Amino acid sequence: MTNSFEPIEILVADSTSTNEATVRYEMITPLIRLKIETEQITLDLTSQIHIHTNNQTIFDRYNLLKIEGRTLPLFSGTSRNVFLNNPLLVCDFPCNNPFQAPNLSSIVLDNFLISLALFKTTNTKLKEGPKITIPFSSSGKGILFNVNGSDDSQDHNAQWYELSKEEWKEFKDFYTKLKPLLEVNDEHIKHAINFYTKASRTEEIIEKFIFLIISLEALFSSLRGGIKQGITYGSSLLLGETFEARSNIQKVTGQIYEKRSKLFHGSSSARPTVVDFRYLNEIIRTSILQYLSLFSLGHDNPTDELSSLILKQDQNEYRQFQSDKLSVFGKISNFRYNNIVDIKTVDSLL
Repeated sequence: MTNSFEPIEILVADSTSTNEATVRYEMITPLIRLKIETEQITLDLTSQIHIHTNNQTIFDRYNLLKIEGRTLPLFSGTSRNVFLNNPLLVCDFPCNNPFQAPNLSSIVLDNFLISLALFKTTNTKLKEGPKITIPFSSSGKGILFNVNGSDDSQDHNAQWYELSKEEWKEFKDFYTKLKPLLEVNDEHIKHAINFYTKASRTEEIIEKFIFLIISLEALFSSLRGGIKQGITYGSSLLLGETFEARSNIQKVTGQIYEKRSKLFHGSSSARPTVVDFRYLNEIIRTSILQYLSLFSLGHDNPTDELSSLILKQDQNEYRQFQSDKLSVFGKISNFRYNNIVDIKTVDSLL
């Protein structure tokens, strides 16, 4: 193949090197099964993170590397097609240790995938793909490269995560608000985000259901009255806007948690439905966002505060709590269970 650019020359770094000079790194990875409605070739998420739709030129610039005088492609065949058939996430960042750079680039990708999962309820499997991380010395030559991830070749026909033009604008704003809040110092929220993210990266039905239940328990099981009561009452008090809505949330959450109990005790009749999955995704997604909003507004421990509101029944405090929980993310964090369509079996969706 003839290219109009010179392949990046790689100077392989010595693992015993003590050089701690700050170097600019670039990472490129395919965003598997992501579709964005746009006529633009490049979309800027931030000043350092960009999404490219003109994949051929961008990919070949990173894929062809000159190592010890030989020009070699990193990826070919199926893996190469993954790069060419999906939008590409490209980011640049500084780092003073070449062996920490791949981990830093993984954090960038992880935060992006978490943001997609929390932006809207989806049944798309959000999975890391192959990733190239290349640092550049002051001479412009690469000093190391790293490749990891999976090409997910068996999942090419799976459901796509789609963003309309309007949703992309909303997502940019959402990402900017969410990213700093992902560092929140609360083990319950971190645990909930971790397992909600795990659920978004698997299509195995029982595994997904278990991850979602663990995430739900992390959010509400510490409330007074036992695990089931904490989950059903806590989620209804946090998310319900009316008495009818709170009653509905308590009822449905309780029914789903009963399936969890039967499943964990070996019952073969506890198979979760599509409605169960969509409900769990939405209740956990919106609860996480509402908790993060509360944290950002000075509610140091929203879980304990919610537990206190259950006991005190203080309407003024509850109204302020309800206002603050939607303050940061607005309608994106508003619980929309009534919009869930009843589909008969989970297999038709996954």
